[in-house]
Amino acid sequence: THESPRMTPDGTTANRIIQLMANNRDKPFFIAAGFHKPHQPWVGPKAFFDEHSIEAIQLPPTLAGDTDDIPSPAAEILPDDSVHTTQQRKQAIAAYHAMVTMTDAFVGQLLRALDELALSRSTIVVFTSDHGFHLGEHDFWAKVSLLDESSQVPFIISVPGKQPAVCHSLTELLDLYPTL
Repeated sequence: THESPRMTPDGTTANRIIQLMANNRDKPFFIAAGFHKPHQPWVGPKAFFDEHSIEAIQLPPTLAGDTDDIPSPAAEILPDDSVHTTQQRKQAIAAYHAMVTMTDAFVGQLLRALDELALSRSTIVVFTSDHGFHLGEHDFWAKVSLLDESSQVPFIISVPGKQPAVCHSLTELLDLYPTL
């Protein structure tokens, strides 16, 4: 589209969250900011698509027998997905990447606002997602499996004054609110 990023639904969300942080900066607050993208449809400002050339997209490798050990229907390739051309697959991946780039820009706006509002040293920030997404891996598209591409999500917690830590064990989003 040719709309301004700030006029997209997610741009409006980012602006509203910044307003809420500014309005509540002098007292404890909890804000959950949910962005729609990169969920489909992959429609957004042209500038984000310009950053992801379709020609530069590398399709994931296809391995013979990759899903032979997965019971049906867990390994079912959806009929619509099996008919996409190479060009359509590359377009889909580029469009998904464009929407991730747009979401990254909005998250960046929120983090900059925390700095500008002098909230960075007193605010815990959690970044996560609801699900992963297949982009042609194992010939799957979307969130159709329990393989890593669908089931793993980013999960980042930044606590002011604490050193970053890495957890190598299973975590569940169900544990997020009790942990906080």
